[in-house]
Amino acid sequence: MKARQSKPNVACRNSFRTRAAIWGLFAVVLLIAWSSLQQDIQAASISIEGIPKQPTDQQSFISFLDMTGQPTKSRIHGYPANFATYRDYHVLVYGHPAQVPGNRYDAVSRQHAVLGFSYDEFKVTNTRFPDDAPGGISLTTPFDWIELPQGSKATLSWSRLNEAQKRHLKMSQLTYRNETYGYMDFTSLGLDESNTVVLAPPSWHLGSAIYTQHDRPGVPYKEVRYATFYTSGGGDVTLTCRIELRAEPDKDGFYTFESGQDTLRIPYRAIGTIESYEGLARSEDITVRGVGTADGLTYGTGDGPFLHEGVLTVERTALGNADEMDQPIIATTFVVSALGDVITSEATIMVPIRAEKPVAPLLIDADLEGAIGFFSGSRMLNGSTPLASKRRFLGLETVWLKVRFSKPLTRWQFTFLGKTKVVELAEPAKDSRVAIRMPLDQSSLTWHDERIRPSLLIEIKASDPERADAIVTTEITGIELTGDVFDLLYLQLAD
Repeated sequence: MKARQSKPNVACRNSFRTRAAIWGLFAVVLLIAWSSLQQDIQAASISIEGIPKQPTDQQSFISFLDMTGQPTKSRIHGYPANFATYRDYHVLVYGHPAQVPGNRYDAVSRQHAVLGFSYDEFKVTNTRFPDDAPGGISLTTPFDWIELPQGSKATLSWSRLNEAQKRHLKMSQLTYRNETYGYMDFTSLGLDESNTVVLAPPSWHLGSAIYTQHDRPGVPYKEVRYATFYTSGGGDVTLTCRIELRAEPDKDGFYTFESGQDTLRIPYRAIGTIESYEGLARSEDITVRGVGTADGLTYGTGDGPFLHEGVLTVERTALGNADEMDQPIIATTFVVSALGDVITSEATIMVPIRAEKPVAPLLIDADLEGAIGFFSGSRMLNGSTPLASKRRFLGLETVWLKVRFSKPLTRWQFTFLGKTKVVELAEPAKDSRVAIRMPLDQSSLTWHDERIRPSLLIEIKASDPERADAIVTTEITGIELTGDVFDLLYLQLAD
């Protein structure tokens, strides 16, 4: 009976084990599906703020991973992604060697046996660490090994890769301890997704690490050995970037502030294109592409061209006390791949800015020249000599008003004895001459140089041709009249 009773117990135990195995397998399937879903959601939610850039330190590395949709911490213990390993080994590893229990260190090569952890926290062994064989040199080659199945951990690690990453990894050359043994890849080594664990995902520029196990060949007993194969990045894209200014400069090639203008706005266009793909890079690998500047960016599709319309804004205060300055515009064409790559191409132009160009003022120089010139030291018949003066004339004497301008103009005017005359020139000129007949009975000095009335003046006006609102005025003062032209025959003879 006990035997009969024991049979159901055995059956129950076997049934329980079967159900447990099924539930375990179902849990793995669910985990894989959830992992794949999370990966898709994460890839779809890539967000770019500003021009994407390659990481330069731990903080920018975390931002880089966020931007490219990669996890920043490992799944179980939350080890942070390590920038130093990314920089030195070109693989994505979480944590650092000191966090790996029982990690070994070789003082000669200065290498740790384990670099850290994968996202699923499998140990990422270091391909540069010496082999455990005598002298650090393996006595067999990877072509001699028969890799062992890795179970669910292999399936899970591959489920986290997208198709582009899987294709990239399977097409890449593999190295073991920096050796290629001629040429090794997935096919030549007989690898597949069941006997390899992906420790670090690949990209165009970032290498990958895969972990395998095999029985040590050539020995009669089983001794499980492990090997970590590495791949190098094998893809790239060639980008171009250029900038076009959409406003013409002045005749001197400058963008100039006008008088009273505080802000200068110069529209421009940044243009980016993808010129070519190299190696394993493909257009479908790209998640985000576009072009931008400091004032914003524009996403694009295909190979471009990608266009970003912007405005360079320059405040007058930026020149300080300087008359001129060069203001840069920097544009960047960028692509971000689903594999975690950021590739950029930059263009810079210098925009010449100038403060308001100083406008030389209009200057007027005028003089009078008489036709007779009697009052230049002439002696009268009675023996007296009137006071000499360049601006002393006789009534009815023809006097030439000579005007010289610092800029060519076509119109000016003068006012004499309350009458204004406008002078029109046939073409722009700097010199002009007008005849004026001196009036009768307007003597200001007698023949004996006595003052009769105030001296006369001529007022000259002209508009500055470069500043129409600027009216320039000058005067010829101290104009004296004595008698008239008939006095030279009659009046001067009498004392």
